[in-house]
Parts: sequence; C-alpha cells; structure tokens
Amino acid sequence: MKEYKMGKFWAALIYIGGLLLITLFGFLLFMPFLPGFKNDIQTEVHNYFLAPLSIIMIVVFVLGILDTAKGKFIIDTHKITRIGAFSKREILLHDIKGYRINDKFILIESKREDQKTIKIALQTANLNDIKDWLKNEYPNLDVQQKKNEKKDILNNPNFGGTKKEREELLQRTAKTVRIFNWIGGIAAVCAFFFPKPYWLVVGSCILFPIIALIIVKYYKGLVQIDSRENSSYPSIFAGLFFPSTALFIRTLLDFNILDYSNIWLPMTVIALVLMALFMIGNSEFQLTKVKEVFSVLFLMFLMAEYSYGVVIFTNCTLDTSEPVHFHTKVLNKRTSTGKSTSYYLELTAWGDQKNPDEVSVTQEEYKTYTINDPVNVYFMKGNFEIPWYEISK
Repeated sequence: MKEYKMGKFWAALIYIGGLLLITLFGFLLFMPFLPGFKNDIQTEVHNYFLAPLSIIMIVVFVLGILDTAKGKFIIDTHKITRIGAFSKREILLHDIKGYRINDKFILIESKREDQKTIKIALQTANLNDIKDWLKNEYPNLDVQQKKNEKKDILNNPNFGGTKKEREELLQRTAKTVRIFNWIGGIAAVCAFFFPKPYWLVVGSCILFPIIALIIVKYYKGLVQIDSRENSSYPSIFAGLFFPSTALFIRTLLDFNILDYSNIWLPMTVIALVLMALFMIGNSEFQLTKVKEVFSVLFLMFLMAEYSYGVVIFTNCTLDTSEPVHFHTKVLNKRTSTGKSTSYYLELTAWGDQKNPDEVSVTQEEYKTYTINDPVNVYFMKGNFEIPWYEISK
C-alpha cells in the first residue's frame, strides 16, 4: 500500500495563503459595517456581488485548508482511495476507466456511472510516481477524447462535403477563434489601462460577446464557449470573458450612480435573452453532467456582469437629459489602500440628499481638491431613468 499527501511546501502555502484570503474576504463581507469603511463601496454592488462572492470564497478556502490537513490518496493492492476532509471515495482497480490531467488535478474516472471521479492535486508529494503508475496501467482519456472529437468533426457532414473540406474548415476556424480571443484580450487590457478614445475602446467590449454569439451560431457546434484543454473544438472563452469583465469593472469605476432601482429589469432581460441565445441548439449545455450545470451558472454570472456594463454604459453615455447643477463643498477627503488605492471626497448634502456623503474620484481629482473647496455637481436623469452624476471644480 502506498500513501500520498500534499507536499509540505504546498501545504504550508495553502495554510498561510488560505488564512490571509479568508481574512480578506471576511473584510469585504463586513466592510459596510466597519467604522471608516462604510462608504468605500456602493451598497448595491456589495449586497448583490461582493457579499455573495465573499461568502463563497470563505467557504472554499476553509474547505481547502481542512482538505489539505486531512486529505490523502492511497494505492492498495485492489483499489485506490481518496480521503478528504468530509468524504471518502474508492474505485476498484479493475473498474478504473482511465485518467485525465488538467492544470490543477489528476482525475481518475471509473467505468461505473455510480462512482464519482477521484481527484489528486498536482501539489501532491511524489506526484511523478502516481503519473508513472497511471501511464503504465491505464489510458489517458484526454488523448482518447481529443482523437474521438476530431474523428466526429471530420465525419460530420454539417462541416463540409468531404473529409478534406472538414479538416480545412477546422483549421480555419481554430485560426479565426485564436485571432478573436487575442483581439478580445487586447481590447480588455486597453479598457482596463488605456480607455482612450473612450467610446471606441469601452464600446468595443460591448461588441465582443455579440460577435462571440454570432461565431457560435455560425459554426453550428464547431466552436464552443467552455475552455477545455486537449479539446479538438476551438473555444471563444477568452474573447467572451475578458471584454465582459473589463466592461463591468470600467462602468463601476467611471460612473457615479445615485439610484439602482431601474437597472435590474433591463439588466435581467438582456442577460436572459443572451443566455437563451447561447444555449438554444448548443450541445455544450445539455445539463446532464455536474460540469455542464456549473458551465451554465458561470455563463449566467458572465452575462449578468456584461448586462450590467451595457445598461450603465448606455444609460450614461447616451444620456441627453439636461444636467441639473448643484453647488456643494468638500468637508473631508481620504484614501483607502488595499490592492489598489481608492480616493474619496466627503461632500455637503446636495439635491434631495439630507446628509453629507462620500463620492469616489480619480487620483488627479483628489489632488486638485482641498477641504472647503467648492464643488459643482451635475445631476443627470439617465437614458434608462437611472440617475447619475458628475463632479467638477
């Protein structure tokens, strides 16, 4: 019998890093209730995005620490066993179907559908011994799957009249998708760090998910959304994910929203329509496996953040309402330092506000203001009746 546990270096790293990240996400979870941090982030963004994310991540890291402490993989004379913090899985040697290796785990699958896959972290001590044993005894299912997928593509009449035409189509499609993903990644980087000209750079992030949808539909199953290693199917994941996320973060940073009440309906409609269009007729989303369910949930989250960005961007940049001018002044100013530095001005009450409130500003704006400086606030109704405002000296 051979027993394998997490390598000592990686175990120490997980313990220390896990505790630090639990502390970080705990801070984000309770930030609105902590003195001095109440106005660091908008309440709606915290309640609907950061709070659920923080809870999930805290649970994940607690489970990770416990699994590192108790987890081990055992190769016996007639079975393999994976013992975790709250679970124990076994597969008889003659029931092993084969194995896969991804960027995080070795996955050992059973021939029996009622038996779950056993996962072995790549940080396990003496991992090469496990790899050599698997390589000598069982097939690599990723290699088999890639061969089978390519065979299915080359035998599918929907992709061309002859085998040669299908192979050429696969090569052209893979090249097209690679270019699309690279340009989408570049657009996202520009939106993060160099959003000028603003309409062109940030607006392009709106187009990429639409183009991704057109590509998926045009190639009728040849192009997939999910990013899987060792797959013969080209994936548009990068060209969909990075521009959507860049758009979401850019709109959070660039626009001061006064009331979120009117955002939820258009955001939900756009997200559901896009979800339906991506899923209808797409064999990726059969919902017959746990992985496919998680893929749908991730796509749902991605479409939600994309829809938020679209609604806020168009609400503010296409707003033709006449700005209402208010006069206020700086009561206080402060910075908040974490992974990045945020800058805030506390302003006297303006408009319908009854109490002073903080606004987020850029570093350049922060430097130009001092206590008691006058501030001009320009209030706009918004293209979708989502009120927002800008400040200037």
